[in-house]
Amino acid sequence: MLLNIFFAIIFIWLIAITYFYLRLISHYNKLINNSDKGSLTKIIEDVFKKEAENSEKILALSTRCDGIEEKDVLHIQKIGLIRFNPFIETGGNQSFALSLLDGKNDGLVISSLHSRLQTRWYAKTVKNGVGEEHELSEEEKKVINQAIRKGK
Repeated sequence: MLLNIFFAIIFIWLIAITYFYLRLISHYNKLINNSDKGSLTKIIEDVFKKEAENSEKILALSTRCDGIEEKDVLHIQKIGLIRFNPFIETGGNQSFALSLLDGKNDGLVISSLHSRLQTRWYAKTVKNGVGEEHELSEEEKKVINQAIRKGK
């Protein structure tokens, strides 16, 4: 009785080992058949060569992405808009101030002052979030601050 149990365990063990061995052989054959070379050593060498090529390509892409990120700071990223009424005699908020800033808070502010007789437009440069050449109105300062806050 004990001998029969022992042989049953050995038989089950041999079946399990055979199953895993056949899976291993099948995997090896698929690896060899999908390759032109036929040698496992050559296949592994090719894998290492391709890995080195991929590492070089990844490094090139990383360098390119760094360059794109540096240039990205120079594009318009922060926009602010305020409508307001500068004159008492006109109704509604027909005037506005628009700020267009890049990642370094450089750019410009465009203002439009609307009255009954005319509309005037002004454009002023902005450097580091402050008016560069001309004095900024309160609305222009507000719209620059609004754009900087939204851009964070």
